[in-house]
Amino acid sequence: IYLRKGFHFDSMGVLSTLPSIVSVVIGWFCGQWMDKWSGNRSLLIRNLLLYGMILGVAGLCWNYLGFPINKKLWTSSYVLYAGGIAIILMATSIWLIDVQKWRMGTGFFFTFGANPLFAFVLSEGLAQILCAIEWTEDGVPREANWWLYKTFFRPIDGAELGSFLFALAFMLVCWLVCRWLYVRKIMIKI
Repeated sequence: IYLRKGFHFDSMGVLSTLPSIVSVVIGWFCGQWMDKWSGNRSLLIRNLLLYGMILGVAGLCWNYLGFPINKKLWTSSYVLYAGGIAIILMATSIWLIDVQKWRMGTGFFFTFGANPLFAFVLSEGLAQILCAIEWTEDGVPREANWWLYKTFFRPIDGAELGSFLFALAFMLVCWLVCRWLYVRKIMIKI
């Protein structure tokens, strides 16, 4: 149970598990649609855009009816809205990369796409390691991730940009490891 803004909530409890299952089902349906319409790119793109818009609008309507879009609680309106946006982005990517043959800047993403599960596990593991390295400074417990942020990123231009740059640097470290695997054609699969 977490305390956030004065309220207790369980971000990974039963009420958040059901909508997360729906997120997986939305992804599964997208995979099925991509198989079904793989021979007709224009039909695939049209249908993905249509379903994405329907889900996105449904999520917004659900939000206005009193079920707020909230990622921390993984609400049903968040699932619909985020699923809709993701499907629209997928359709746009298919149109740009497969239909228009636009390749500029896509290599960065292919690196992550070759080992997505490894990239996720690496990022989670690295975050856990940074949080596990602890010490006490002036009687206050500190973690390695806080020290890195405070020492290297926050001084650049304050808290907001520093936070963004810390996240960007963290992502680039994960990308470099994935790039090393990609260049050596090492694909980790289950």
